[in-house]
Amino acid sequence: MNKINNTTWDFNLDEGESYRVTFESDGTFYYNQDGNPDIETWEMIDNKSVRISFNSGYMIMEGYLVSNNYMIGNWISKNGTDGDFSGTKINN
Repeated sequence: MNKINNTTWDFNLDEGESYRVTFESDGTFYYNQDGNPDIETWEMIDNKSVRISFNSGYMIMEGYLVSNNYMIGNWISKNGTDGDFSGTKINN
């Protein structure tokens, strides 16, 4: 079973944005974009899939854990933009 509790990941979106995310065991996560930390939510869908919600659901990322250290997936925002992303675990 793959777990992301209490780990930090770097995410890169195909349109150029990047995020550093720390997943907390209570279903929240901290992320830092441009030096401004925010608290958001995440959940495991099954042993290999995760849903990550930014800005109270304004952007949703759904990812698949390829390994314990790498994830790929799709994102969509409420304004209709969407794309792909990849994530790499940087610590645990």
